[in-house]
Amino acid sequence: MPNYYQKLDKEFIYLAHLTEKKVKPLSRWETDFNAQNIDLLQNLGLKTRVVTRYLQNSRETKELIFSKNNKYIDIYENHFNNQPIKNNYKEKLLEGKLFGYPSCCIKNFIENGYKENGFEGRGQELLFYWACPGCKVTPQIIPLYREIYESLEKIEVRNRRNSNLFKKTAVSALIMITLGSGLHSQDAHLLPVKNDIDKNYLNYQEEILSGYLKLSNSDDYLAYKYFQLIDSLPGDSAQDSCFRIDHKMRGVIECPICGEMVNMGYVEICNPMRELTMNLDYMGLHFMEKGSFSYGDSANFQRVDLKKLKQLFNHQDDSHDSAQVAFDNDQDGLVDSVESLFGMRNNDKDSDDNQLLDGDQAAEQLIEQISELPLFFDPDSVPDDQVFLQLDLFYGLEECSICGKSVNMGSAIITNPIKDISYSMPLIALHYL
Repeated sequence: MPNYYQKLDKEFIYLAHLTEKKVKPLSRWETDFNAQNIDLLQNLGLKTRVVTRYLQNSRETKELIFSKNNKYIDIYENHFNNQPIKNNYKEKLLEGKLFGYPSCCIKNFIENGYKENGFEGRGQELLFYWACPGCKVTPQIIPLYREIYESLEKIEVRNRRNSNLFKKTAVSALIMITLGSGLHSQDAHLLPVKNDIDKNYLNYQEEILSGYLKLSNSDDYLAYKYFQLIDSLPGDSAQDSCFRIDHKMRGVIECPICGEMVNMGYVEICNPMRELTMNLDYMGLHFMEKGSFSYGDSANFQRVDLKKLKQLFNHQDDSHDSAQVAFDNDQDGLVDSVESLFGMRNNDKDSDDNQLLDGDQAAEQLIEQISELPLFFDPDSVPDDQVFLQLDLFYGLEECSICGKSVNMGSAIITNPIKDISYSMPLIALHYL
């Protein structure tokens, strides 16, 4: 590897490692390249392809594109190979998304160019895109770029003392930034949970089920958000809204973490529209306030049923229902031809009269089924006798245009090996479900 540092462009090496670590789904190198460039990429396990494009003067130019996944290379090649470089809005938007840049930053740059963003001197120099002012995603991405920058710099320092790997290049002068650790990050109430692939106190089933598909460590605690919803419920029963019934007891229990005395009773959460109820111990509510769905002590704890909670509060969020669907006679978010697959009618937007649109209910059923599929990361260990799920994750994040939540830019692949069928969808689609 040290030979590459002496012979290849330092910025190219940096770009290659960003792509190898999936910080960037796809990367492009437009400057001169040769077999050594391709050798480095292949040694890092990257797929490569050379794409031909044409400048406005009809002159031919070659681009080296590379990725961990052929899917992104195929998309780029299908759109741009042997095509003129147009630099129009649509082209720039697609390029930016493939390269793993936040959608808000892509759109802002197209419209405003290098507008002052507040990130100069705070990590902008590490990036291959221009962050938009007030971006919520970029502060989460900069540490990923920084980590790779530092690792390459350490290698270079070892091989060439008193040298700076990227001195006077486009990505010079690393500036350390400190990100807040969050309100709950050191709270002992946060109990570890099995199958938590990113150490954010949600297992992968819960990440999929809830649409929290950032799949990176975060202090954006879902448990606390549900605590706030439960805490805000009225105590008076109703027929058209959720409410709570408190069942307090005379005894109290000491929290094993903080020592607070908590009532031994429970709260009953009611959704009369769907005829659903759920009993939740006050101790469970106490731990949710601290950001954890697990409660008790680390040796013997219980877990709040997130699936049931989501069903109870599904009526609370209809903001993602705004997309219009063609051939949807009753405007419930489901195409007429698939209504019968879910036991619903195409002339009634609420077939079971539970005040939940049929489209919302179908989406709920689908995401519950997807979340329960067995997950496999190793392609050599996938089963041949059951439906399974694979996640192709990237460190790039995409911001939902409706709720602003950051979602991993990767994709989910559902495979039925018995029928030899596979279906791939972006994780943002699961977020909408």
